[in-house]
Amino acid sequence: MKKYVVAVFVLFISVVALQAVSVNKQIAIKVFTPEIPWTNSKLDSKILQSFSRQANMRVKMIQDDKITIPEFPEDFYNNELLLEWGKEFGGRFIMIVDVQSERIEKRKSFHIPLVFHKYQTYGVIEGEVRLFDVDRGKLLIAKQFRVEEKSSRIFQATMDDDINDPDLHLTAPEKIRFFSKLEDKFVVELKKKTKVYLGLR
Repeated sequence: MKKYVVAVFVLFISVVALQAVSVNKQIAIKVFTPEIPWTNSKLDSKILQSFSRQANMRVKMIQDDKITIPEFPEDFYNNELLLEWGKEFGGRFIMIVDVQSERIEKRKSFHIPLVFHKYQTYGVIEGEVRLFDVDRGKLLIAKQFRVEEKSSRIFQATMDDDINDPDLHLTAPEKIRFFSKLEDKFVVELKKKTKVYLGLR
């Protein structure tokens, strides 16, 4: 009787383990970021941290400063190359986050003629996200993105009208914190854009 119970228990554990493996999806993520004069981009580590929290997702970041075998294709717009690379590398999905711009802008966001102007500082991230399904050999999404975050603002009388007002400037520590907040917001938006295709919870 004990042997029978042990055998049933081992069988149950094996089935559960197989099910866990079957729903575990591996995704390779490549992040391209531009040079930012005020700080170093932390997008790759923020994306890794966020997506790795998914119970059914295994994440592998493809980084320029580390040797990847096979080498990630330079022409990531070529789906055939992505398919060949994905099959050799292993895994279900390839996500490419191509950040073309991460910058600060100052804008006149509101104006009442002859009364006042409102100027505000914005952080902007622009680029494209591409998600490729290796199993199906299909590009699932190729979407442009633009994420903004608001920072300091001022009101000026109409006669002043100075977009270079010192009160709009961010100090070096403020810029680091501001870009970190902007990148956090971007990662949230990235998960929203891909959650349906990746089966994220």
